[in-house]
Amino acid sequence: ALESDLRLALEQRAFEVHYQPRVSVASHRIVGAEALVRWRHPTRGLLAPGLFIPVAERFGLITALGSWVIDEACRQARIWRDATPHGMPPIVFVNISPRQLLSSEFLPSLEAAIERHGIDSNQLCLELGNMSTIPETSQAWMLLRECKALGVRLALDNFGSNDSSYGLIRKLQLDYIKLGRQLTSARGSTAHDDAITNSVVSLARSLGFTTIAQGIEDPASLERARTFGCDLAQGFYFGVAEPADAIDLQIATGRSTSRAVFR
Repeated sequence: ALESDLRLALEQRAFEVHYQPRVSVASHRIVGAEALVRWRHPTRGLLAPGLFIPVAERFGLITALGSWVIDEACRQARIWRDATPHGMPPIVFVNISPRQLLSSEFLPSLEAAIERHGIDSNQLCLELGNMSTIPETSQAWMLLRECKALGVRLALDNFGSNDSSYGLIRKLQLDYIKLGRQLTSARGSTAHDDAITNSVVSLARSLGFTTIAQGIEDPASLERARTFGCDLAQGFYFGVAEPADAIDLQIATGRSTSRAVFR
């Protein structure tokens, strides 16, 4: 039933993209936002991606859905670029499923979206996860290099959370590394955890990557990210994922209002 509902939702464009701010650890200024798709289901309400993305992947619908999300993210990126004529427009980060990279439609669709909305390609960043599922011989690796040649940025999700992360940084010309939550949360962290986080951040910095600390929910976690030298932070402390207009003013002014959800 969920599959048929999803197919109908794709036809009816029953999806929304919400955005969660990414801020500079040093200044608390918003420098980017992660685009997160939501499905407004007619009977189940607003669904998070974890409830339907696996279904879209299983039934071959992820390419169409992913293309729509990229186009919507590019549309919003243009709006925010026009709202910050004298500043740095925010980077919009879009999660990419490995299955999308196996489609011959991916690159043409990406190029078309960038051109259609007239944004600079470097205002878009593709955030990659579960790349260990892509075979060594796959054309997906060449496709990502072509994306990079376009000027599109690349980020690796959950860095340090599995062995495959270290192999991936050798293959890809990455811009950002997003640290796994277990590396960034101050809750229950030990001296052993601190040593691991410090080594991972040091490695990323030595390779020239901008580091993103996710899961920042309280001042202690933010201070931990600052202590270890993380560049950007994201989490409930700075805001949940919301429709774009909820953070328009913050984007235009570059200011973020810390508002911890968990106190």
